[in-house]
Amino acid sequence: MAGKNAAEQRKEMIPQSWVKQRGWSDRLIEDLLGEPDEYAVNRFYKSGPPMRLFSLSRVETAEHSEAYLKSRKAGEKRREAAKKSVETKRKKTRDYLDTVVIKVPQVEKDELLRRACDHWMQLQYDREDFFAECNPKTSSPEFLHRITVNYLRHQLTRYERHLDDIYGLVGARDAYLEIKTKVLSEIAETYSWLAAECQRQIEVLLAPPEEYPY
Repeated sequence: MAGKNAAEQRKEMIPQSWVKQRGWSDRLIEDLLGEPDEYAVNRFYKSGPPMRLFSLSRVETAEHSEAYLKSRKAGEKRREAAKKSVETKRKKTRDYLDTVVIKVPQVEKDELLRRACDHWMQLQYDREDFFAECNPKTSSPEFLHRITVNYLRHQLTRYERHLDDIYGLVGARDAYLEIKTKVLSEIAETYSWLAAECQRQIEVLLAPPEEYPY
């Protein structure tokens, strides 16, 4: 920067954050650039540490060095290996999903409603709601259909087991959506009188998340 005035020199300075945006890591900056060319007052936090400024021309020169190019190439290989690893793990999840077969047992309607009500009341009792009551003859159809679908899904299929199997796998969130949708669809196929409730739960499941108001 010889022969340039102070204003021109300052114009050529870029903060370390900009250097990192060009693909530099902290370790690479330390190894190839070392100490910054200048320090400046932190523009965002007056009480924060000073900004580390580097000469743009020095950064560009370093980017053509053998050491820099070798480091970037090694980094690309690591990223490619990591990408392949994720793809392999995602395929493992997909392979598992392809083996999932949902079987829903057939139970006579009155008996199924009775079981669903008993199960719902047991859940409320476990939550210490000792006065909760559910009666197939007096409860609303919408409520009965909801708790019956939930009872079938959790108690009479392998839904919970499948969720345990995908726990921690790459793509588990999407796998969960697929498994739950598959279970609800099978329940609707087996019990036509529950099809509307199954469809409602699928729509809620797949609906985009609501945006938070500003």
